Amino acid sequence: IRWPGKVAAGRVSNEIVSVLDFYRTFATIAGATERVPSDRPIDSIDQTAFLLGKQDHSSRESAMYFHGDELLAVKWRHFKVHFVVRETSRGDVRMPGQQMLTSQSIKPTYPLMFDVANDPKELWNIAPSNTWLGDPVGRVLGAYYQSVRVHPNIAAGAADGPGGAK
Repeated sequence: IRWPGKVAAGRVSNEIVSVLDFYRTFATIAGATERVPSDRPIDSIDQTAFLLGKQDHSSRESAMYFHGDELLAVKWRHFKVHFVVRETSRGDVRMPGQQMLTSQSIKPTYPLMFDVANDPKELWNIAPSNTWLGDPVGRVLGAYYQSVRVHPNIAAGAADGPGGAK
């Protein structure tokens, strides 16, 4: 983030901030928090204090990664757990007249777990010796699934709520 006079230049962090957090953060900065809907859950956390250096840690502890409706992974603190891996095709793998296959889902037998602080390329699966990660990641998933049971996601192309536009 670059904002001269507000955000310290050269500050580097490995804390979790999602692009989704820009919604609440920008609403706070613009003085428009009353414009954020309160009739449904909004997956956005106000990161103003963190970005302005008023707190050392992000207000977000986890992030979920999706491809469309498919849950791929959950990042919790400095760990990442993959439930599905998207493998991108390499080269031209189509016959004339066929649509090119761009990627496929691969579901491992057990989730793959990585310590991204010490293994940023995600080369070493630490799942066998870190089964405890299932507890905090399970809480993240449980909260998400409970939320969408009560407040289902809005279908693509549908109105975004009462009186909402497409």
